[in-house]
Amino acid sequence: MSTDDTCKDLSVRLWDLHTGNCRLTLRGHVAAPSLLRLAKSGGVLMSTDDTCKDLSVRLWDLHTGKLIAVYTPPERITSCEVLLGGSVLALALENYKEVLCVKLHGPAVESVQNGKDSEFDDRDYGDETLEGRTFEIKGPENS
Repeated sequence: MSTDDTCKDLSVRLWDLHTGNCRLTLRGHVAAPSLLRLAKSGGVLMSTDDTCKDLSVRLWDLHTGKLIAVYTPPERITSCEVLLGGSVLALALENYKEVLCVKLHGPAVESVQNGKDSEFDDRDYGDETLEGRTFEIKGPENS
């Protein structure tokens, strides 16, 4: 993937590492995207500009090169993550104390659904026998 210095047309380009050819060119930002996040499944990319020249967050289908969604947060993004194949974005925003989670709605997109299915884990977390118990945690200096 490349942006900014190599793509003067404000696009994101995906390169085939075997051939060296440009596989996809993703266009739509009004400023060069400087923050990219790839979904764990690899089929969805989030792009945004963390310098505030373009506040929009764009979600791309990397199988087709099509734009899935655009979201414009109220403040600059300081950190972000793509979750569940792109069906949820976790955004840390400047001047916000809490993480903003944005859920994708609308017609199903195959790459998002496939990623969501592969990342979703409904198994219980932790030891059920410890549920509701309180523990006193001591550091090495308090042992």
